[in-house]
Parts: sequence; C-alpha cells; structure tokens
Amino acid sequence: VYKAAVLLEKRGAEFYRKSAEHTQGKSRDLLLRLSEMEKGHAEFFNKLLKDIENKSRTTEAADTGDQEKDFLEALTSGRIFTEDVFKCEENNLQTILEKAMQIEKNSVFFYSAVKDSLQNSLGTDDIDRLIAEEVKHYYSLNHALNDLDNKDY
Repeated sequence: VYKAAVLLEKRGAEFYRKSAEHTQGKSRDLLLRLSEMEKGHAEFFNKLLKDIENKSRTTEAADTGDQEKDFLEALTSGRIFTEDVFKCEENNLQTILEKAMQIEKNSVFFYSAVKDSLQNSLGTDDIDRLIAEEVKHYYSLNHALNDLDNKDY
C-alpha cells in the first residue's frame, strides 16, 4: 500500500509539474508548489514504508522487481491518474484544480477499498494515515479553487 502511495504521490508531482508548464505567473507558482508538496508526501510515505520494512525484517521478502512494479502500475493506473488527467495543454487553473480534486477523491476511494479488504488485519491504522493525508490534500485544493475568484491567477 505504501509503495502504491509513493507511486501515486510521484504521479501527482508530475501532474502538477506538467500542468505548470502550460501556465504563467501565480498559477504556475501555485502548481510548482503543489508539485513540491507531492514530492514531499512521496518522501514521507517512503519513510513510513522503510520504517515498516525495518520493523518486519524477521523474514526477508523475495525481490520481485519488475513484477512488483507491473502490479503497482496495474493497480493504480487508469483508476486514479487517467490518461485524460495528463492532457493539460489547454487547461486553465480551475480545470487543473478540479482534476486534482478528482485525483484526491479517487485516492481516498482506493485506500478505503484496500483498508476494507484488510478488514481487521494489521496495517489499517497506517492506511488511515494515508486516507487522512489525501483528505487534507482535497480540502487544500478545494480552498485554492474557492480562492480563484479572489486572486489574480
């Protein structure tokens, strides 16, 4: 789950960076800040992943390499970051923020579904942390969208 979270945050950073390439001024600055935030979230989730791996080193897991990467891609691509999301050449800031909010909602749904599938297994508290972080992202984006009328973007 944390590996998926790191992947999703990296995609989020890429989304904002690519979107920023098609904007100027304060809009560009906002999108670049959001990209940096996503990179920070990826680092945070990666740290949590490393902590969990260090705690559970009683048995060494086999290195699945490309197989694991392919699985994570299949699990997350097309459901959270659709092809349409990355079509940003003609988007204005409002459209970009609306797409970002949809990404956050899809992420919350994804993590909630994973949590439900674990039922009462270990790790649900960690998934709650991921969900809480994505909900914060959503509220931040909603706030930025509401502020568009009040600022010169």
